[in-house]
Amino acid sequence: MKVDGGCLCGKITYEAEIDDERVAICHCRDCQVNAGTAFGLAANVTDGAFKLLTGELRTFEKIAESRRIRRLSFCADCGT
Repeated sequence: MKVDGGCLCGKITYEAEIDDERVAICHCRDCQVNAGTAFGLAANVTDGAFKLLTGELRTFEKIAESRRIRRLSFCADCGT
């Protein structure tokens, strides 16, 4: 399934191809903090099928509860 979107201020826009059979909801603390609610939503992007159309993403890395490295990307201006 083709999706597109962007950040709140409009500086970041993207398009991607996702596997709509592999969309997941996570209730771990990291996803709760990142989403600002009781759960986070994740969709698997097909390899090589994410295209940043405008802007430049800032990336933050942290160790998740699972001990795996999480790479979070966001707009440096509005934070989304």
